[in-house]
Amino acid sequence: MDESLYPDIIRRGGLAAAMDSTAQENGIPLGPVRPCSDFGDARYTTAKMNSERGPVTVFLGLKKRLFVITLEGNVRPWSSGSTEDLVAAVKAMSEWRRGVTLEELNNLFPFMSYDNFSRALERGDPVERRWEEILDNEEFVSSWPLLRRVREDNFLCTLFPFISHGVLHLSTDYSSRTADQVWIAPVGTGGYRVGATFASGEEKTSETIERAMGDAVSLLRERRW
Repeated sequence: MDESLYPDIIRRGGLAAAMDSTAQENGIPLGPVRPCSDFGDARYTTAKMNSERGPVTVFLGLKKRLFVITLEGNVRPWSSGSTEDLVAAVKAMSEWRRGVTLEELNNLFPFMSYDNFSRALERGDPVERRWEEILDNEEFVSSWPLLRRVREDNFLCTLFPFISHGVLHLSTDYSSRTADQVWIAPVGTGGYRVGATFASGEEKTSETIERAMGDAVSLLRERRW
C-alpha cells in the first residue's frame, strides 16, 4: 500500500476502523465492520461488513487512491465498483445493507455497477435470463439450433444452461457448482453424445436432437427416482 495515498486511513488505524469512524461522524448506519483477515497487511487494508444478501468487502487500491467495493452473493457478486471518496463508499455500503435494489444503488452511486444476470438473480429468474444471454451471444451461433430446440422442451428449459468447448451443459441448480448436470455434445460425424456428471462412463449416442434430449431427460429422471 502506498501510504501517501491514504493518510486518513493510517491515522485512524486501518481501513475497517476508518470506515467505522467515518460512519459515526456522518451519522451513517453501517453496522459492525472488521478486516477481512487478522493477518498481515489485510488487517489495515481491507474491510468487511455483513448484510442479509451476503458480505460486503472493501480493498484499497495499490497504485491510486481507491476504495474497491464488492457486494458478495451466494452465487456470484451482486455488484462491484470503486471510488476515491471514503464517505461515498461508506454510504453505498449502508444503503445496500438497508435493502436498496441494484437499480436504486446504481442511481445513488453510479460507480457501483451490475450486469443483467445479477438483475435476473434479484428478480428471481436467472435461468430464463441465462437462456436469453446465450441465444443472443454470437459466440455460440453454431450451437443455436441445439439451444433453441432444447429450450422448447418443457422440462429441459427449466435447467440452467452453459456452454463449454461446444458442449451444452444443463444444471439442476444454478447456485451450486456441484449440482447434477447433463450434457449434450455434437459429434463431428453428425449426431450427439449425451452424458451426466453423476453417470460417468454411461454416455449415450443419438442421431437426432430429439433423441439426445430424450436421453438427457431420462438420465435426470432416473437420477431423481
